[in-house]
Amino acid sequence: MTQEQLQQWAGDCLELAHNVPALAPVRDSKNPSSPAIPFSRDAWQAFVAHLD
Repeated sequence: MTQEQLQQWAGDCLELAHNVPALAPVRDSKNPSSPAIPFSRDAWQAFVAHLD
């Protein structure tokens, strides 16, 4: 799911870092200085699968 698709679905947008191999760090794109919330890659993929 792209950032644009997430924004259309939720009205807000998240940023997902792709440079951390074992984790899926996510943060609020409107507040880039906010801390990222780390999810396992499996947990993030399961979450996104439920959005479709």
